[in-house]
Amino acid sequence: MKIGIVGLGLMGGSLAKGIKRNISDAVVYGLDISKEIIMRAKLLEIIDETLDKKNIGEMDLVFVCAGLEETKQIINDIAPLLKPKTMCFDITGVKKTIVEFLKEKSKEYPQIDFISLHPMAGREYSGLRHSTVNLYENAYILVVPINSSLSSLQKMKNFLKKLKIANIKITSAIEHDKMISYTSQLPHVLSNAYVKNSLAQKSLGFSAGSFRDFTRVAQISSKMWVPLMLENKENVLDAIKDFKENLEKLEKAIETDDAKALKKLLDEGNDAKLSSDKQKWED
Repeated sequence: MKIGIVGLGLMGGSLAKGIKRNISDAVVYGLDISKEIIMRAKLLEIIDETLDKKNIGEMDLVFVCAGLEETKQIINDIAPLLKPKTMCFDITGVKKTIVEFLKEKSKEYPQIDFISLHPMAGREYSGLRHSTVNLYENAYILVVPINSSLSSLQKMKNFLKKLKIANIKITSAIEHDKMISYTSQLPHVLSNAYVKNSLAQKSLGFSAGSFRDFTRVAQISSKMWVPLMLENKENVLDAIKDFKENLEKLEKAIETDDAKALKKLLDEGNDAKLSSDKQKWED
């Protein structure tokens, strides 16, 4: 099996490492905007060969691991070069625009199987040097098929299982973006606002797990997250509005010394957390 990876940063580099460790018959071809990164990937034996216009037509699977606009441009460039039945994946974090784009590409190149993925995995750091062989292990992965057959989706599932993915969820672009605004983007927004309090710089010795957990996701790459948040702005703003309404209720209860209301609100939060933890994966 020949696998091409365009973009050898945190996600692409970790994908290459995972493939090399878990799929013995895979030959990995890699491409990055930095020649130094390509050289380093070869020296570390993360990739076997450089991906180029001459050999991309031999690939069985191609993963485009880049930002939204970069991904569109890359797919525009490589789509005419891919052989029939090639599976071409993006891993962008917001799906509305990219799925609309891939639907148009699918009409233009019906022989290519475009599938939009979003691995629920990541780190506070970026770049190949921070990639890890087990980044995808035990992670969930969201899948938005474009025009895929059941057999191709099964092929994709079998491949991802070899990477030790915990589970796979088929979703739509609309559901994906609404959920991600709450589960991923809102926590970054809240952590960013929280850690800017001047007391954060005096927290040594006064903090335990709560402070560490809440501030961890403030450490992000603005270059990556600005376009994602703006692309999904309506959903993100809805999530912020909902949070503000709940926060204001707590603020009012504390401000007015309303112990009964405060207890009710805290109990509601506790119950909501316990209920959330009981969710089970649907087959």
